[in-house]
Amino acid sequence: MKKLIFTIFIALTFGYSGFGQTQFGGGISFVSSSNSAIGVGVKTAFDVTESLRAAPSFHYYFEEGTFFSIDADVQFKLATIGDNTLIFPFAGLNFAKTEGLDAELGINLGVHANFPVSDFLNVYLEPKFVLLSDLDGFAIAAGIFF
Repeated sequence: MKKLIFTIFIALTFGYSGFGQTQFGGGISFVSSSNSAIGVGVKTAFDVTESLRAAPSFHYYFEEGTFFSIDADVQFKLATIGDNTLIFPFAGLNFAKTEGLDAELGINLGVHANFPVSDFLNVYLEPKFVLLSDLDGFAIAAGIFF
């Protein structure tokens, strides 16, 4: 199952790489809900229009049993702070699965901040609320984009 989900994520990522600027990366994440956990994730973001971009991601959390989430977010370019720091509020869908519960479909609401470090490296920070029937909570991810 994990291989299938990873394969689908990679296929979607490379399938959409023809849209404008595309970034790939990964990092760490923390979710605070009925099952608080720390995990790792992979993420991509690609421009759909000048002010909108799609940002799918996959997160695997380390806790007893299996816990993963797949996110499909749409980010809106709201503001540029300083020279290049970009702020993107976003909304999207969240699919989460834990070993003890059925799969849950929910909604993400949050803000993505992108801080350039060099021409080819950006650091991101992404706090969000995950609104799910059994897994409501707050999540935060941080990582790097290439």
